[in-house]
Amino acid sequence: MNSSIVALGIAGSIALIGGVFAPVVSLPSSMGGGTTDYSRNGEGNGIYLLILGICSLLLVLLRVYRGLWFTALGALGTLGHNLFVHFGNRADIKAQLGGGEFAEAFIASIQFQWGLLILFSGIVMLIACAFLASIGKNSDGRGSHG
Repeated sequence: MNSSIVALGIAGSIALIGGVFAPVVSLPSSMGGGTTDYSRNGEGNGIYLLILGICSLLLVLLRVYRGLWFTALGALGTLGHNLFVHFGNRADIKAQLGGGEFAEAFIASIQFQWGLLILFSGIVMLIACAFLASIGKNSDGRGSHG
């Protein structure tokens, strides 16, 4: 069971780290077009997700699974906050454009991409790893070792 927990934790950490560089939002051509990711060349909240992913990987390799609760839930909170702000920005953009069909079409052209699925999958795997390790926890609190 220990090797499967480690594999799950490593996969979750890699997904979280890789998801930072995957496309998460596509923009209309009037906003520069193309896709954007969370890294944004070191700007934005992607750096927090990257740090949490690296910390998660270290915690898994050190088999300190209890710490995964903090990194996974921290990543979930960061991602949730970003999505909340995104939807708030959509309403502001719509109001600035004066509403109407053009504003609706413009907002509809901003779409989520597959990178969000990678990020959420990584978070789910890390939470599952922490949960499974807590079920087989030894008295030292580090998780199962056998």
